[in-house]
Amino acid sequence: MEVHHHPDLQHKKKNFKEYFLEFLMIFLAVTLGFFAENIREHLVNVKKEKEYIITLKEDLLTDTSSLSHLIPRAQLQLDKLDSLCILLNLAANKNTYDIHRLYYLNFRYSFGLILFQQNERTISQIKSTGAFNLIENKACKDSITFYYNFYDGDIQHEAVDVENWMTDLNKMSQTIFDYSLIKRFGFRGGADIFLNDSLSQKLISSDSIVLKEYMNKVKSLMMMLDSHLSLETSQFDKARKLISLLNKEYHLQ
Repeated sequence: MEVHHHPDLQHKKKNFKEYFLEFLMIFLAVTLGFFAENIREHLVNVKKEKEYIITLKEDLLTDTSSLSHLIPRAQLQLDKLDSLCILLNLAANKNTYDIHRLYYLNFRYSFGLILFQQNERTISQIKSTGAFNLIENKACKDSITFYYNFYDGDIQHEAVDVENWMTDLNKMSQTIFDYSLIKRFGFRGGADIFLNDSLSQKLISSDSIVLKEYMNKVKSLMMMLDSHLSLETSQFDKARKLISLLNKEYHLQ
């Protein structure tokens, strides 16, 4: 009669080394998973940072393009306002002057001014999403902050002053110049219509004191415009330097 011996089903007790190896494997798996997630998150953030920098550079290029057109126009306006003051002084002193050109310069350059509007597409998105911390390069971060703060503070503040002064200037202009001519021609041809020699023009007021007071207001406007022009020129230089810095630090084209 055969006797079958059943195998011993009782498991062998694990020793310390086996427990340690299991713990080590679990620890390594968790740690590697943690590092992998951190690396993945870092790569995502680096990608987002680069995308923000690229679109920020595009905004800066838009700014430099706008300023490159506005700065020469502002300089031209300053020159023309100076010519306006010369004619106003002639009129105030009862000397011969070209009234057609006086009207033209007043309506063409005393009120109209295209102020710089900064492109804030990307910086607004960065601020609203709290993504500014993604920009790790300190030099770039500081330059970006300085650039946009300069616009929000100095440039916009002075732009408001210029606009308000022009509004006041326009009110006084209505006591000197005949605005019915604008209504008559609808200003379709712009201020050039006043250069038409066949157009009969005269001043509502030829009072020397009034004309000199108006001239002084125009000169004050010129000082404000000159200051604003300096700010815009400074911002233009800042934009170009910031573009160069971003190109260098982020290896952009």
